[in-house]
Amino acid sequence: MPQSDLTFLSVHQLALALASRRLSPVELTEAYLSRIQAQEPKLQAFVEVYADDARLAARGAEAAIRSGHAVGPLHGIPIALKDLIEIEGRIVTGGSEVWRHRKATRTATLVRRLLAQGMIVLGKTHTVEFAMGGWGTNSLRGTPWNPWDPQRKRTPGGSSSGSGVAVAAGLAPWAVGTDTGGSVRLPSSWCGITGLKTTIGRACRGHGAAVRRDAGSGPAGCPHPGTAVHRPDAAIETRRARPAAGPHAGRRARAGVGGGARGL
Repeated sequence: MPQSDLTFLSVHQLALALASRRLSPVELTEAYLSRIQAQEPKLQAFVEVYADDARLAARGAEAAIRSGHAVGPLHGIPIALKDLIEIEGRIVTGGSEVWRHRKATRTATLVRRLLAQGMIVLGKTHTVEFAMGGWGTNSLRGTPWNPWDPQRKRTPGGSSSGSGVAVAAGLAPWAVGTDTGGSVRLPSSWCGITGLKTTIGRACRGHGAAVRRDAGSGPAGCPHPGTAVHRPDAAIETRRARPAAGPHAGRRARAGVGGGARGL
């Protein structure tokens, strides 16, 4: 399959291909890294790409899956993270020049849970400064290019601007953003993808730089039924003692998804 087709498959389709071994995590990760290399100079979705770490993680995932030790349906699936989400030892700017050299001293619970499911982090994506803005513009750190218009630079929506652009342009099959007043939903809408603001307390916000208490972390995925909620339980906080866990923490994230929108 051509890499350009591979990078636009839904997470669900990719998970099935990996589980059946029709596709390897190494092949999949290389496809996304190649597309990032080709498109990123124009689109500017990423603050930093973790190419070497992603390749290492992909080789580990491939060995585990081949030996029958897959940990779940997301094992070997690449993902991008908004540059508000902390990974120990990595720069986390929050979209601000003030934090240009700020290194995280811990890894966010959200990230630890995704990594425990075998997901492969491709890198960090651009955000509006401190996630305070809906247009997706950042005059100091850079504004990603909405990929729907290759001729004229148009705003991608914010504040999770890079995450929206990365998924829409096939640079990642799934990306994490944060949302208080629309910061996942706006870029998802403007970039033509599926986004989900999780109910407050469903996804742990612990160790996210400058994340407000009323913000929710959520995924953005390709426009395919069920993609954005295919496996959100991987990131859901289930123990109330954890940071920012709420009253919804014990419920399954997909409960009732197939029932339609009537009566909501």
